[in-house]
Parts: sequence; structure tokens; C-alpha cells
Amino acid sequence: PFGPSNEAFLPDLIEAGKQNAKLVPPQLGDGPLTRRRDATEELAKRALRFETLQQHVSDTARVVADGCVGAGLDLYHVLKRLGKTEGLDAVVARLERRFSRTPAAKTAAKARKAAKVAPAKASEPATAPADASAAPALNATASAVAPHAA
Repeated sequence: PFGPSNEAFLPDLIEAGKQNAKLVPPQLGDGPLTRRRDATEELAKRALRFETLQQHVSDTARVVADGCVGAGLDLYHVLKRLGKTEGLDAVVARLERRFSRTPAAKTAAKARKAAKVAPAKASEPATAPADASAAPALNATASAVAPHAA
């Protein structure tokens, strides 16, 4: 919380107060100022730990929510598949509206899907999707959700 100029200024100020202790009122002397500086530094350390913990909580919540959405989509697909034979047409139709897209969005989705399955040319090296390396880490995090220690 101290700015760079204050970080440099405070030690000089405390030293000047020590050298002139007879002139400085007790409430402004070395002891109170040092304690306040130390308390501010300790609070800054704790704030950093809380920020780190908050980031862990946010990351974990995002992974858990993604897993929930994925499981929900799996359930939707099961209901859609079974809906034709089990009389779930109305339920599936209601759920299907959630996924309705504009014609332009449908065209873009088909293009993305086609690009994913298009075979690579012989002259191009095969590459994994950009997020492929993150998938194992996300799955590990989702399956081992545990509180983080501060």
C-alpha cells in the first residue's frame, strides 16, 4: 500500500525521529510510526494472500460451473435421444429452445465444426487445438475440488 516514494521516505523519517527524539512529541515518535508502518506492511501481506485465495475460489468455481454445464448438455442429449421413443417431445422441445440459433449463428457453427474435422494437408504438420494442453489440468481441478489453504 505504500507508494515507492513513501517506502523510501518512511525509513528516513523514522531515523530522523530517532536522532531528534527529544524534539518529537511522543504520539509522533519512532514507536508509533514504526508500529503503523509494520501494521501496514503486514496488512499488505494478508491482502495478497486473500487476493490469491479469491483467485483460487474464482478459478475453482469456473471449473465446477463448466463441469455442470457439460453434464447438463449430456443430460439434454440423452433426453433428446430418448424423447422420440419415451414421449418426451414436449420436454425436449422446451429445452431445445435454449439452444436455438439465428441462421447466421448456425452457419458459423457448421463452419467451425467442419474446420475441426477437416483433415490436415500432407505438407502441414498436425497440430492440437490451442486449448488441448489445458484440458487435462481443468479436468484434474474439477475432479479434485478442494479448499485452498491461505
